[in-house]
Amino acid sequence: MQQVTKKYADRYRHIADPGQRVYAAMVFALDDVVGRVVAQIRARELEKRTLIVFLSDNGCAGYLGNACSNGSLAGGKATPLEGGIRVPFIMTMPGRIPEGRVDALAVSSLDILPTALGLAGAQPPSDRKYDGIDLIPRLTTATRAPLRTLLWRAGAGFAVLRGSDKLVSLPLAPLGAKAGYVERDVDEAPSTASHTMLSDLARDPGETQNRAASDRSKAALLARSYLDWTKTLTKPAWPSKRVVYIDHDGRVLDVRN
Repeated sequence: MQQVTKKYADRYRHIADPGQRVYAAMVFALDDVVGRVVAQIRARELEKRTLIVFLSDNGCAGYLGNACSNGSLAGGKATPLEGGIRVPFIMTMPGRIPEGRVDALAVSSLDILPTALGLAGAQPPSDRKYDGIDLIPRLTTATRAPLRTLLWRAGAGFAVLRGSDKLVSLPLAPLGAKAGYVERDVDEAPSTASHTMLSDLARDPGETQNRAASDRSKAALLARSYLDWTKTLTKPAWPSKRVVYIDHDGRVLDVRN
C-alpha cells in the first residue's frame, strides 16, 4: 500500500524492495516536515524559548518484513523487549539544554510534561500523581541521576526496568503456534503460563542471556515492584485482542497490546 505522496515516493524509486522504498520515503517526508517546523521557530526567533522534543513511539514493526530493522535488539513494535521500546529521544533548547550531549539516562515520553513545566517555571496540577520526571536537572548538573524504575503493562505481559536490570514476563503462546502477527481478533484468553526473562542491558542489550533462574532474588524484587504498581492502576478501558506471537529465548510468546 502506498503511504507517501508521489513527491517522496519518486525520490526512492531506485530501492528495489517495496517496503524499504516506502519506509525510506516516509522517513524523508517526516524529516522534511520537522525541518519546516524548526525553520519557522527560528524565523520567529523563538528557538531559545521553545523546547523541541523528537522521539519515536515504538521500534520497527516485525510484520513489515524487512522494511525496517531494530538491529541487534530483540522484539519490535507491540513487544516490551528492547526492539519495541528502546527508541530515539532527542531534546533541544539552546541555552537550557547542553548541545551535543548523549546520555544513557532511561527516559519516557511521560517525562515531557514535567520537563516542559519545569522550563516554564510552572508546577503540575496537584489533583493527580504524575509518573514522569523533569529531565533538565539531570542534564545540566554533574549530580548522578537517582535510580528510577520504569514499568510497562500490556495484556498479561509486563516489563520492569531498574538501572540496567530488566525483567520481562510474557504468556506462552498456544502449543503449535508460530511467530507472526495475527490479523484478526482473538477471543481466547492468553495462557496462564508465562515465561520470565531477566537481562542486564548494560552487558546484554539484545536480551539474549536470561538470568531469571540464576538470580531469582532480583527477578522476584522487580516482579514485586510491578505487582505493587498494578494496584494503583485502573482496569484497561479498551483492551485489545490483537496478538503478535514472537520467537524469543527458545519460546514462542504471546504479546497482546
